[in-house]
Amino acid sequence: MKSYFLFLGLFLFCSIGYSQKSIKINGITYHQKKQKVFLKDERIFTEYVVYKKIKSKAQFTYEYLRKRNDSIFVKGNFRVKKNMIITVENYYFSDKTDSIVRTAKQLKNGSIQFVDMSRYKNGKSVYYFKNP
Repeated sequence: MKSYFLFLGLFLFCSIGYSQKSIKINGITYHQKKQKVFLKDERIFTEYVVYKKIKSKAQFTYEYLRKRNDSIFVKGNFRVKKNMIITVENYYFSDKTDSIVRTAKQLKNGSIQFVDMSRYKNGKSVYYFKNP
């Protein structure tokens, strides 16, 4: 009977640890958490992804998906180049913005520092902001 509970406990511990998604950037592990929000007035579902280190506040986030029924309004993704994190959000059905690109830099202690943001329309930058 003891071995049964030991096996069950070990199985649950392994499955909980395995189900938590994480990524490693330059040797530092960030845990991923997808969160969903329903915007009642617009009847739109929004999903965004938050990355954070263990026992710390959110390090960076991006909008993963915004949709209503079968229409997708925003779809996002991110990529890593050396110590730079680049998030891209593509906007559909928008007459002001095609996409927004945000760049952040990973510091040596693992924290993330915002660098700049560009908003694009028809392939041209229409707004640019750089962190001072």
